Amino acid sequence: MSNQNRLSDGKDIINSSEAAEYTGLAKSTIYKLIGRKEIPYYKPSGKLLYFKRSELDEYLTRRRFNPHDGSRTECSPSKTGKS
Repeated sequence: MSNQNRLSDGKDIINSSEAAEYTGLAKSTIYKLIGRKEIPYYKPSGKLLYFKRSELDEYLTRRRFNPHDGSRTECSPSKTGKS
């Protein structure tokens, strides 16, 4: 199965190679973001890293630039839990 097919299969949990492809970032950049604690990740086996697509989406869209007035907006993470 090609990488494109794996990414389009709709799974929410992806590995580090798929995360790099999904975000368009280099794999080394993914590891730098992990080291700076900028993106959440999961390490269930103590070795392999996994990511939720929804959390990567939040990272990618957290800073919004408005081309009309040049302003930047820091977006807060969405709250999906019910009280």
